[in-house]
Amino acid sequence: MWCLLKADTVCEREANILLVESAASTGSDPPVAYHFHPDGTVLRTRNQGGDAPAPGTPPTFGRDKDILSTHASLAACGLSFHSLQIEPGECVLMNRHQLHMSDPRPHAAGRTVDRLALTMRVILKPPGASATTELLHAAAPAYTGKVLPRIIK
Repeated sequence: MWCLLKADTVCEREANILLVESAASTGSDPPVAYHFHPDGTVLRTRNQGGDAPAPGTPPTFGRDKDILSTHASLAACGLSFHSLQIEPGECVLMNRHQLHMSDPRPHAAGRTVDRLALTMRVILKPPGASATTELLHAAAPAYTGKVLPRIIK
């Protein structure tokens, strides 16, 4: 769930969320991320979090991830973008396969964004699912060495 709490003060209709449709998606893809290279190529990778480079190191542009496909350009990715014109207090419910991103226009213009949004992930299990305590995505590299929340049934 993504919820807009406060709109950007400079431009209320920018800096919100975009939903992205992908011609390459099968609907059962793993969570994915797109990494845009300075030369124009784009890598579609498995999204395991931890995309920010360590301080003082150059960005990897996704080369250190599980690469699912490589595209010559953004146009070759077959992506289409849909801007959601939502108001503060409105929320968007998405499944885990829904590609989404922040509106890049303010960042491309070199402007700071003061929008405030809330993201929450909820795991739903079918009736009769295991009643054990589970670590959430414990194997994901982004969570190495971190204490994770537990689901207790």
